[in-house]
Amino acid sequence: MLIYFTLLILFFPFFFASASLPSSPVLNVKIADKLKVVDITGIDLERKIFFPEEKERVHSGRKTLRFNCHSHKNLSLDGSLLVASINSPTQVLTWNKNLYRGDFNLAVEKNKKGCSLIHRVSLENYISSLLAKEMNAVWPIESLKAQAIAARTYAVIKMRENESSEKPYHLLNSEIHQVTGHLLDETLRTVKAARETQGEVLVLKKNQQLAPVFYSAKCGGKTHLAENIWGNRVPGQASVICPYCHNHGKKKWESKVSINEVRRIIKKTTEPNLTNIVFPPDNLTSEDLYYYSKGELKHIKKSSLRRHLGRKKIVSNNFSIIATDKKNITLQGSGLGHGVGLCQLGALEMAKRGIKAEEILSFYFPLHEIKKIY
Repeated sequence: MLIYFTLLILFFPFFFASASLPSSPVLNVKIADKLKVVDITGIDLERKIFFPEEKERVHSGRKTLRFNCHSHKNLSLDGSLLVASINSPTQVLTWNKNLYRGDFNLAVEKNKKGCSLIHRVSLENYISSLLAKEMNAVWPIESLKAQAIAARTYAVIKMRENESSEKPYHLLNSEIHQVTGHLLDETLRTVKAARETQGEVLVLKKNQQLAPVFYSAKCGGKTHLAENIWGNRVPGQASVICPYCHNHGKKKWESKVSINEVRRIIKKTTEPNLTNIVFPPDNLTSEDLYYYSKGELKHIKKSSLRRHLGRKKIVSNNFSIIATDKKNITLQGSGLGHGVGLCQLGALEMAKRGIKAEEILSFYFPLHEIKKIY
């Protein structure tokens, strides 16, 4: 108990400085699922049980509330069911030894055992903690501000997409959507970046509509279109040559891949009757890997190979073949991640050169502009 109160006292000035403004919308973020037991700690906890119905109960003083999720395992669900909500007047709750600002919801979902834990947090506090996870809290403020605007755009789109759905959350705290943190991940720098861009998102210049934007660690010299990586066309996407990220992070990566593995993937995805395969000289920034089959020049998306072989073997989508033997091909590439949208290490270098967040975003998203929506 002493440690808990000491943390609140020590971080009170920071907590006050980073408190969200009333106009910030509330985001529902699933931070865990398939939980058997959930222990929530806080001060003067207020608990409301929705199934079975129960009146709100306030637990005076510091308490730990335990929820046994086994009691809901026999529910027959068409969608999801909100089980309970937990909040505290301090707006700080503890789960799994981490402090979270905001409230918690517990839900059960169709075809999932146990409970899902949903963090209800203001969008600006979400962005502030996200910056320490998706980027780096010590990076220049303009790079953090660019990341904040891109991440907020993504979050707002997910909020609108899932507002009327049966899901009890808007997005996941994972690489599938975006990775965020908790209260003690926030710093004065991340709070400043969130505050100074509050309510700002990217919209298409031509119609002022929101459209999904993405980001990755290092593009490796060229960003990609979403349609070339995931197969779905996204309005307003642009591919740009990036000269900024080269001197940051690992400059090159190499990987050895079995020719039989590549043959298996090609047979599965594009050419079922593939027999022999020969690879001609390759280009680093080409979207496709070319090969000869039965004397004809054919190709497969490099992103398709990466998707099937995994991100550990193929680190990015910018790569080429540098050597072959009877059993293997050796790939060499640059970059880290899918390479769509904002290049984070490129943004770092641009900010170090004194380039503002607006110009960073304009470079990577030339068909977008910044708009304040709240």
